[in-house]
Amino acid sequence: MPEQTKLSIIEGFRVYSLAASLVHCAKNAFAQQPIQMRTLLSIVTDAYEVLNILLDGGHVACAGRLAGAFRNIAKSQTARAAIYAFPELLNICQGKLVFPTTNV
Repeated sequence: MPEQTKLSIIEGFRVYSLAASLVHCAKNAFAQQPIQMRTLLSIVTDAYEVLNILLDGGHVACAGRLAGAFRNIAKSQTARAAIYAFPELLNICQGKLVFPTTNV
């Protein structure tokens, strides 16, 4: 579950931020509800909202999953940011993905 600081109460409903929801959702959510997940990913305007949560919790597997999802919807810059945030993930992906030499 996301931290309580990511929780808002809107009209009596407890709602987590979009970034926190993406980081903490079940990994099979992307396969079971692809249209909804693609829609949520497309709403993300600032990669650093997601990156802050990923880095705070050390969510390496989730970072890889989100990087793949962002690449799938043609948000390569956001995907690169997620991958470069975790050196161990970068080492895994280097042989499979081509990254430009510019810094993120």
